[in-house]
This record gives sequence, structure tokens and C-alpha cells, in this order.
Amino acid sequence: MQFFKIMLLGVAAMLSVPGDACKCFRTNGGTNNGATHKCCNDYGGVYSGNDCKAGSISEHLRGFDKCCKGQGSDCDYPGRRSLEDEESF
Repeated sequence: MQFFKIMLLGVAAMLSVPGDACKCFRTNGGTNNGATHKCCNDYGGVYSGNDCKAGSISEHLRGFDKCCKGQGSDCDYPGRRSLEDEESF
């Protein structure tokens, strides 16, 4: 019974994690499903619906972002915020 409670808690925690998928953007700010699918495949990720599962490309989030035809993505990766700060100057 204790194991079941722990597993249930673990599943609930995984489902509540925000930002667990990545998408490429278009120049108008919308999503680019074609680029998302291509970049996801390029990095060996799992494409589902119109998202690439971030956990499946966790070692390649920055590369995925760059792959998005220069428009970027909604993937967060270490160092992203400092790069955005440098570009805003």
C-alpha cells in the first residue's frame, strides 16, 4: 500500500511539471509544427501532438532551439536567460 501511494505521488508530480515539451516558433509568434517535428527527429526526440517531449531531448535543448530556423523555441535550457540578457543590450 505504501508503494502505491509513493508511485501515485510520483506520477502526479511528473504530470504537474510545466514546460515538459518544446515547440519551434514562427516569425509571427505562432508555433511552427513542421520545424518542431524536424528538429525533434534530428535530435532523436519523441514527437507527440505538436510538441517534442523535452525529456527526450534533454541533452540537446540548446541545439533544438537553434534548429528552429532562427526563430527559437519555448525550450528552457541552462544559460538561456543569460544569453537573452546579452542579446537585449
